[in-house]
Amino acid sequence: MEPERSTTLISAGGTKRCPHLVARDLLGPEKVERLLDYVAQIRDEFQAAAVYRSGRPAGVADRTSRHCLRRPTIGPFEETLKPLVDALLPSALRLLGLFEPTAVAREFEFCAYGDGGLFAEHHDILPRGRPRIVSCVYYFFREPVRFAGGELRLYAWPQFAASAESAWIDIAPVCDSLVIFPSALRHEVRPVRCPSNDWRDQRFTINAWAYRPDTAMGEEA
Repeated sequence: MEPERSTTLISAGGTKRCPHLVARDLLGPEKVERLLDYVAQIRDEFQAAAVYRSGRPAGVADRTSRHCLRRPTIGPFEETLKPLVDALLPSALRLLGLFEPTAVAREFEFCAYGDGGLFAEHHDILPRGRPRIVSCVYYFFREPVRFAGGELRLYAWPQFAASAESAWIDIAPVCDSLVIFPSALRHEVRPVRCPSNDWRDQRFTINAWAYRPDTAMGEEA
């Protein structure tokens, strides 16, 4: 039986304008290496990621808006990551000022950003269905890092955008770290430079979202 890991949420600067939390050393080096081996084995299962834009057909790949490869499930690693995320959620929701005590993590996916990878400014609120409350981005990649860029840019809430402070903050990807932020907050992935474009040199993430349970359907948290 594997030992439980203890993770602390770190509140970074600019939390009122661009609220977010970070957890470091979430899985440990051995599991990161296992993740890299796993995504190498399932390389052919990654497909061009689709985007959802108003006025456009749903689920269409558009590399000018979102240039990355995606696999919609994370296989056996959901059993590892979901309990860790769920354990962090009560504190995260409280620290972010989101009063959703029953929100639970769902919809885990892999993304791979190679040379030229990006995801233009957007938010994670779906046009219909169960509401997303917070977004979670877990980073894993080879070290020393073989890519540059790929920062997660969080844009300030509209009421802060015109202030003297910056209208955004950039969060550099750190291996084995998890970033949690409100799904309604606009954000983007800055362009990635990966000269080799080798699969194992890319910027890998696991994305997940915490949803409000659909009480109308009698769903339990």
